[in-house]
Parts: sequence; structure tokens; C-alpha cells
Amino acid sequence: MKKLNYANYYISTAPSAQNVVDIYKGYWLSKLPIEGVESGDRLHFEDIRIELWNNVVSVKGKTILELGPFEGFHACMLEELGAKSVTSIEANSLSYQKCLVVKDLFKLQANFMLGDYREYLKNCNEKYDIVLASGMLYHMIDPVELIFDIAKVTDVLFIWTHCYPKPGSEGLYKNKFDSEKPTLLHKKYKAYKHMYPQVDYHAGGGAKYAMWLTEESLLEALKDAGFNDIIYMGDGFDSDEGSVVLLTAKKQQKQLQ
Repeated sequence: MKKLNYANYYISTAPSAQNVVDIYKGYWLSKLPIEGVESGDRLHFEDIRIELWNNVVSVKGKTILELGPFEGFHACMLEELGAKSVTSIEANSLSYQKCLVVKDLFKLQANFMLGDYREYLKNCNEKYDIVLASGMLYHMIDPVELIFDIAKVTDVLFIWTHCYPKPGSEGLYKNKFDSEKPTLLHKKYKAYKHMYPQVDYHAGGGAKYAMWLTEESLLEALKDAGFNDIIYMGDGFDSDEGSVVLLTAKKQQKQLQ
């Protein structure tokens, strides 16, 4: 058993939010909306995408499953908008601990769980009003499988994800993919192998590479999974890493004749 030097962990100042945040000093990306507290510099707690999704399907009174909360900002915003419950599953232990800091500082009711949401979904018997998958699909080796597993637990899916670059923009990303020829996931859906920049860098999916679907194959997979009402919300959130889409996918029950 490793012996800890507990003397290194004592705080000599009065209790404060800054003391808590500084446990992970240098590891925050998000700017926590607490006056006087220094953290990251990204305005994640003001993410306009949450407002846009909420305008399409109100989260008020809804049960929500969030995949990959990272630093807890979406859970915080969803509760502010009146979500009935938020369950957030995070596989990265450092991100999970930061979510617990956010939960404590903002007195959230959200249930943050540590583990792989892919494994959770495979055996999930719960039903959720909404699943939030923001920045998840493009970290998957099999994003199609994830879509079908999500479809088992909800009728409404919020998605923001990168897709394989559209024709005419491939040159910007030519060094990110190992081939110009697509792989057919499940013998049907076009995807390209996206390599992460460093050998020791494992992103959200925990692997050294991920499969990026084309936008057309993403939409096809969603429809095949039962999400036959897809509300495309534009690609105005592009970045230097590839084409992105923002959409809401719903299962629309067919009316009886």
C-alpha cells in the first residue's frame, strides 16, 4: 500500500470555492461562472446549443441522460432550464471528479456516474425522455452501434458531432485520416478512420483512433434506428477539425389510419 504524505494536502486558508477549484488547478477548460474564481477560459456554461435544443424540445420536466459530461456544464444548464432529472455518465476519472466539484459548488441534483456509457446503454432498462450526445459520436470506433443503443432508451436525441469533411474541404484535414477510402460500418454506413495526433493521446472514446461518419451516413443511421423526424439545425458551429452538425432526432409515431 502506497504511503501518503497527508501534510501535502492541508489547506491553510479559510474555506472557499477557489480552494475546491484549485484541487484541479491547471486542468480546467471551462470558466466557472462564480465571481472572483479562477478556472479555465472557455464559456462552456453559456453553451448556446443547449438553448437551441431546448427551443426544439423543452427540457423542462424531462428526464435526461447525458453522455460524457466532461466538466458538468451541460448538466448545470439543464437543471437551470427545469429538467426533472439529469443522469450524466463520464468515463474519464479526472473529468468525473471535476463534475463532482461542479455539483457541489452549484448544488446540483444531477447524478454523475463514473463508467463507460457504451457499456451502460447495452444493458440499460431505464427509459429517458431525452439523451444528450454532444461531442461523443466522433470519438467512437463504432458510432452506429452507439446510435442504435441510444435508440433503445429514448425517443429524443440531441446531437452535436463532427462528420467527415464535405467535398471541397478535404485538404484542410488530409493529415487526420489514414485513407481517402471509406470503411463501411455494418456493411452500410460510410466512415473514415480519424487518427489522434499523439501516440499516447486517447480522446473521449478511450481509443487511439475513431471512425467519423459522413453526414449522409449519420442521418441514415439515425433513421434506421427509428429516429424518423430529424430536425437539422445547421452547421454554423464549424471548427478547424472538420464539418459539424447540430440536430435533434425524434421518433415520430405513425398515425393510425
